[in-house]
Amino acid sequence: MTLEELVGKVEKQVFDFGKRLLPGGAREAWREEVERLRADWSEHQAHAQHFQEAVQRLRRRLAENEVREAVLASHVETYIHTGDQAKAYYHALELDQVRRQLTEDRARLPCEQKACEMHRARIAELERALADLQRKSA
Repeated sequence: MTLEELVGKVEKQVFDFGKRLLPGGAREAWREEVERLRADWSEHQAHAQHFQEAVQRLRRRLAENEVREAVLASHVETYIHTGDQAKAYYHALELDQVRRQLTEDRARLPCEQKACEMHRARIAELERALADLQRKSA
């Protein structure tokens, strides 16, 4: 966060506090806070959905590539035993690519899962904050 952003944030908080001191300002501040929380909720919901879909795609691709890896390894072994070096080499190259993709996907999966969990946790916090605001206004 830059100094400008920090000053802007403090300025906004002081302004919001001042609005709450004025008659009727508390109601307006409450509405603005509810709108802000709902906008944040929507944003985090969209991000959580994006990461959940990414996790599902990664899991599908991992499952498909694990099967493909086993099949290719079998082909390589078969072609080596039958003496067809050209086909064994071709399948070995493809097997190498599949294994690289598996390694990358296995490394990405925990990051995508963590991002999804982080957004879901933030959604829960926002829902609690909204519930608190609604209780206070009632």
